[in-house]
Amino acid sequence: MRECGEVVAVAGEFAQVKVIRGDKCGECRVCQALGEGGGVMEARNTIGAAVGDMVEVEVNPKVVVGHSFLLFIFPLLLFLVGYALGRAVPWPGFMSAEARGISVAFLSLGTGFLLIRVYDRRFARAGKGGPEVVSFAAPPLHDIWTAH
Repeated sequence: MRECGEVVAVAGEFAQVKVIRGDKCGECRVCQALGEGGGVMEARNTIGAAVGDMVEVEVNPKVVVGHSFLLFIFPLLLFLVGYALGRAVPWPGFMSAEARGISVAFLSLGTGFLLIRVYDRRFARAGKGGPEVVSFAAPPLHDIWTAH
């Protein structure tokens, strides 16, 4: 999946790219949380782009699907497993089964988000499979016409 954007910051081998929502965004609707104009993503800057450059950022679709699962499904599964374990394991005199289930479910959910954070930091440090600036892109035509 390739997206166009403008480099807004460069730090070492990474660039912050303000992604312009493309035509496919209407079909997907995942990035609507980014707002009307788009959002900023960090991508490995393999071409030496500078601030203000228009670039193409490539993201492996398998990575997007995998990270979507990790972010949305993994915590939910931990929440449900935590609830079941909390209700099933007897803790005499501690709380009712329902209260134990709810407590363990929320502890599992929090643990899941912490695990995701640890994984995300290791994944970013490894730099494999993440977004990558692959080429320079021409500015959109409306920018060319309004610049003069």
